[in-house]
Amino acid sequence: MFISKKNFDALCERVRKLEDAETARAEDLRRQEEYERSMQRQFENMLAYDGSDQTARGDE
Repeated sequence: MFISKKNFDALCERVRKLEDAETARAEDLRRQEEYERSMQRQFENMLAYDGSDQTARGDE
């Protein structure tokens, strides 16, 4: 099967755009996962915090 240079170039451009879009989606997913892990760590830190580093105001 023969494909003209014009059609080949157009096809290459479409493939490049699809690859760029896939790369962008993968990067967005990676950032979202990092954000979710960060929020999970913050939540776990809040649950683990017991306030022992604060002075008791009533005992002063």
